[in-house]
Amino acid sequence: MKKIIIIGATSGIGLEVARCYLKDGWQVGVAGRREEELEKIRQSQKKAADKHTGANHSANVRFTDS
Repeated sequence: MKKIIIIGATSGIGLEVARCYLKDGWQVGVAGRREEELEKIRQSQKKAADKHTGANHSANVRFTDS
């Protein structure tokens, strides 16, 4: 099974790219800042994983200039 990690997947292009890969049966790891949106993605990933027998992962991340 192919795998991909998408950063910035809670909205916009990143979210649509994640959806496309999930639909095509990929294992998708997503990262983003908005916890509420990540939870929605987790739920859709779980449904996709149930269909395709793959684990999908998400993480709340924040990149800073330190």
